Amino acid sequence: MKFKNPFTIKVTKHFLIGSEVVFKGDAQSYNFLRTQAVDKLFAKEDNDGLELVFKDGLLIEKHQWMYGERDPLELSDEEKSFQLKEEISPNVIFAILLSQAKSESFLGGTKEKEFNLPKFSKKPSFQYLGKLSNKTHGFEWLPFDLNLTIPLYGYFDQLFLDYSDQNNPFVINESEYLNSDYDDKIVNSSSQVIFEKTFISTEKLYEHRELEWENGLIGIPKWIQNPAIPTCPKSGEMMKFICQISSEINVPVIESDLKFSSASIDNSYYNKMNFGSDGDLFIFMNPNTKIVCYIIQHT
Repeated sequence: MKFKNPFTIKVTKHFLIGSEVVFKGDAQSYNFLRTQAVDKLFAKEDNDGLELVFKDGLLIEKHQWMYGERDPLELSDEEKSFQLKEEISPNVIFAILLSQAKSESFLGGTKEKEFNLPKFSKKPSFQYLGKLSNKTHGFEWLPFDLNLTIPLYGYFDQLFLDYSDQNNPFVINESEYLNSDYDDKIVNSSSQVIFEKTFISTEKLYEHRELEWENGLIGIPKWIQNPAIPTCPKSGEMMKFICQISSEINVPVIESDLKFSSASIDNSYYNKMNFGSDGDLFIFMNPNTKIVCYIIQHT
């Protein structure tokens, strides 16, 4: 009988934030591992941390971390045969902060003349949301300074914009977007809503400081609903997470031509940059194809 040398057995641990996934060896399992991987300290102190234990690449244990408490989770039948086939590195986490000083990155403001917003005649207008500069820490990998725009009052699950011409982005999944329902009837295709220019900075975090995540986060998405890591419609590759921006960052509206026909309408929703009723905006990009994906989630 041939015995395996115990000193050759390799046991590794990987820590993640987010637990709403079954590791069954498909592409989404690996996308989740790559996107949600963090250092141990972040997973342990989060309210939704996950620890995976591998023995020679085979998943043998799964544990949930919640504010420093560790509880074992039962592996599904599919997970018992999950084999890790690549190295997974922890993502570096940055907090998004409001900045008193001028910076290259900002939310709101007036778009530059050369940047054109997409437009559809029968859908709510696109709004200019600001710019993320590759001169800002955490955004260095961006191929150019990214001007942000979405139909803030339109409905979409995942909105893919092609930035091959960075000043003229256009919607890739146009038919899907045009056939979507639940658009805001107050906002039409020519409505203008301008937000106050709000400068932002970033801070690399070396420990879990959840209160400093309330404005937004770089490094990993903190999903509000189920994970929705997008795949690039051009290349089929996993898209890279840019950042998550919360409605809590409080970017006020400074100019609007919206008209309210009823006094019963809650105007407060239209007074600031608000992602789907106090939700968060998740932004992904494939830097090779220049495709950007916007996702909104809320409770």
